[in-house]
Amino acid sequence: MTKRAAIYARVSTDDQADKGYSLPSQLEGCRQFMERMGYSVVAEFRDDQSGALPVAERLQGRKLAEMIKFREVDAVVVHQVDRLSRDIVDLLATVRNWLRVGVEVYALDVGKIESELDIVLVIKGWQGSDERKKIRERSMRGKRAKARTGRVIGARPPYGYDHIRDENGKIVNFEPLEEEAQIVRLIYQWYVFGDEAGQRLSAGKIAKRLSEMQIPTPGETNPGYHRTRQPGMWHAYTVLNIIAPETYAGTWRFGVRIGPTRFKRPEEEWIEIEVPSLIDRETWETAQEIRKHNKQFSKRNKKHDYLLSGLIRCACGRAMSGEFFSNHQYYTCTWRNNHHTQLEERTCRARSVRADAIEVDVWKAIESLFGDGLWCINRKVGAMRPLD
Repeated sequence: MTKRAAIYARVSTDDQADKGYSLPSQLEGCRQFMERMGYSVVAEFRDDQSGALPVAERLQGRKLAEMIKFREVDAVVVHQVDRLSRDIVDLLATVRNWLRVGVEVYALDVGKIESELDIVLVIKGWQGSDERKKIRERSMRGKRAKARTGRVIGARPPYGYDHIRDENGKIVNFEPLEEEAQIVRLIYQWYVFGDEAGQRLSAGKIAKRLSEMQIPTPGETNPGYHRTRQPGMWHAYTVLNIIAPETYAGTWRFGVRIGPTRFKRPEEEWIEIEVPSLIDRETWETAQEIRKHNKQFSKRNKKHDYLLSGLIRCACGRAMSGEFFSNHQYYTCTWRNNHHTQLEERTCRARSVRADAIEVDVWKAIESLFGDGLWCINRKVGAMRPLD
C-alpha cells in the first residue's frame, strides 16, 4: 500500500524578513520530495507562528498531532528542521515521540531522521535555537529604538483603550474607548473617593458591584484571555489590575520585564511613553497609597497561622486557604472567596476541613518520612531546614 504522508510548513514574520521563507515554497518543495519517495500526501498543515512555541501548542501542530495519534499518517515531512521547531528541547522530544509510534520523519535539509539523537538533527536543532536567540535580540533592539521615538510597541491594549495605527497599519499609540474608560473612572471613583454614600469600596466590593451591573470584564472585551467564570463576573484581582498600572495616568512603559518571564529589568532600562490619560495623576497616586496601606493592614490583621495554606487542594482542584470561624481554624476551598456566591452558580460544595486535624496528619507523615524529627517547617518560606 502507498504510504500516507503529511506536510508541515511554518512561517513567521521574522523568518520571512530574514530568509525569505514562504509557505507555498515550503509546501512545493515537500510535495516534490514526497512524490520522488512514492508517498501519497494526505494532509498539509500551515502554521503562521513563532518556532519558539512548542509544536503541540500551535493550531495546525495540534491537528497534525491528532492525525499521528490516530495513525492516520505514516510519515511527516518538513522543509527545514527549524520549520518544525526553533526550541531544541521541543524539537528532539517531538521527533522522539513521533518515531516511537512508528511515524517516519523527514526534513529536506537532513533527509530521513532515524533517531532524535541523530548528530545532524542535533546540530541543526542547536543552530535553529541559536538563530532564534539572535532574531529575538535583533527584534528587541528594533523595538527599543521605536519605543524611544514615543511609539507604543505591539502591546495588547489595556482595558479602556484601543490602538491607534499609522497608514501602514503599525501601532503608534493608544486611544480611549469611552465606554470602557467610563468604567475605569468609576472604579477609581469608588476606590479613592467612595460611592454615592461617600464610603470607599475595597477591590472585592467594587468587583461585586460591577458583577451586579453585568459589566463585561476585560477578559470578555479583549480577545485572547481564557475565561473560566460566568459572563460579567468580576474578580478583585481584575479590579486591582486596573488600579495599579500608571498607564491610566498617562505613562506606559516598555521593556519592564525580561522576555516572557516575570522578572523585571532595572528601572533605568524602562522606556516611558506618553499615552492619553483616563484619570488625573493625583487620583492615581492616591489610589496607590490606599492600595499599599490596605496590603500592609491585611498582613498585620492576620491573627492566625495556617501551616498548609495554598499547599493543599480541594477535590475540585482549587487551592484551599485558611479561614477562622466558630472559634476554630479551617481550610476552605478558594471558590468561596473568589466568586460572588449570590450571583454565580456554585460549582464546588466541598466542606471546610479542620486545620488542627489535617495539620497533625501531615506532620505525622513528615515525621515518618524523615525519621527522628530532626526537621522543622519554616512557615515563612514554606521550606524545610534542619534544626541547629
